[in-house]
Amino acid sequence: MERRCFELPDPDWMHDLSHCPLSDRDKELLEKFWTELENDGMEHCARCQETWFDMGLKDGICKRCIAKDKNKKEDEPWFFSAENQLDFGLIPAFLPQLTIVEEMLIARVHVFVNVMQVRGQQYKYRGHIVHFLRDVGKVYRQLPLLPAELDVILLRPPNASEHAHLNRQFRRQFRVRRRCLQAWLDFLSQNHPGYRDITVCQTRMSVLPEDGDVLDQVATAESTDPPSANLGTAEHDD
Repeated sequence: MERRCFELPDPDWMHDLSHCPLSDRDKELLEKFWTELENDGMEHCARCQETWFDMGLKDGICKRCIAKDKNKKEDEPWFFSAENQLDFGLIPAFLPQLTIVEEMLIARVHVFVNVMQVRGQQYKYRGHIVHFLRDVGKVYRQLPLLPAELDVILLRPPNASEHAHLNRQFRRQFRVRRRCLQAWLDFLSQNHPGYRDITVCQTRMSVLPEDGDVLDQVATAESTDPPSANLGTAEHDD
């Protein structure tokens, strides 16, 4: 029935721009959408402490934990538990939210090569990102990494340098804040077993921006997409 609603004709043009363009059926669907959205609340699992939507709770335990512990022996701990060293705990409030590239700069292992293609040669296109799996042959001991060392390739149109709006697409993802990296590395080295043997290199840290983007420091390649006629006038969100 919901599919059939898309086959209904549009309401007649009333020659009045202030007139509501929605049909009665459109209004009904819109009301149903907002009602469903308001009723869709987050759930919390008492075992793994995860909070998310549609977790399939049974007696306060999510379906993932139930499946993990289905064959648990009586003397074994729950899979997601402190006894099994899998209680992730809460992220301290003083730790800042990191951008994608900030997370990559402090990661010890990189399992993907990220190929990001600049779009926007037509109005409102967005950047596309493709992840390629790679063999993990190195675990970094000295952090942070430098932007040029990241497994990131940015594909730009041939004339991207002439159009500032094309370079804005990934600026938010490539934002780097030195103090945020320092705070996370200090915390991880003190609290994460996988980071206890790292070296936080202040020389490397000092060359990163206090708060700025590092787009000009990642590997780039020129794409072969043909330019669009409206290339110079398009505007794009960050």
